[in-house]
Amino acid sequence: MVNHTRSGGSVVVCDMAATGLAENTLDVAVFSLSLMGLNYQDYLREAYRLVRYGGWLKIAEPATRWNAGNLKEILGAIASFRFLVGRATRLPRPLYLLGCDKIIARIN
Repeated sequence: MVNHTRSGGSVVVCDMAATGLAENTLDVAVFSLSLMGLNYQDYLREAYRLVRYGGWLKIAEPATRWNAGNLKEILGAIASFRFLVGRATRLPRPLYLLGCDKIIARIN
């Protein structure tokens, strides 16, 4: 597991925008309360690099950060990195849960 802060013995502290892990090695990447900064697109870019085709990106973010027009912004950014948002759920708590699949580029 990688994180920007240490929270356990198996956690590697790193910059989430440049983890140093090999490409296409993750089945799932999870962002929980981590896309609030201005460089959230760098995090999505790194997730795209790391998640294998057919893998998943799971996101849990505060609704206060991604309200109304801002939600369209994050959904557009996710799509620009070739993730397909399959489900966006707003919980009773002010939190959005997003489930995304990494899609394979079409071959013409």
